[in-house]
Amino acid sequence: MMTAQERRARANAARRILDDPLVAETFSALEREYLKRWVESGFADRDGREELHRYVHVLRQFRAQFEAMVADGDVVEHQAAQRPVI
Repeated sequence: MMTAQERRARANAARRILDDPLVAETFSALEREYLKRWVESGFADRDGREELHRYVHVLRQFRAQFEAMVADGDVVEHQAAQRPVI
């Protein structure tokens, strides 16, 4: 189990990754490319469309993992703010 400090550090690292313009550009470019190829795929290319769907799904899951780490850090911060100072 991670400490609150470790969770905050992890959240900060995830936030830096998500906020990096190059990373954001890469996520967007990949998703656009996969969706474009899916839309342009031929009717008979069912396997190709399914593969592209998996690519988009995995890309979104990858991003969601970072977003979950950031959200966890926000929870830690909120919990710390709610604790009474003794």
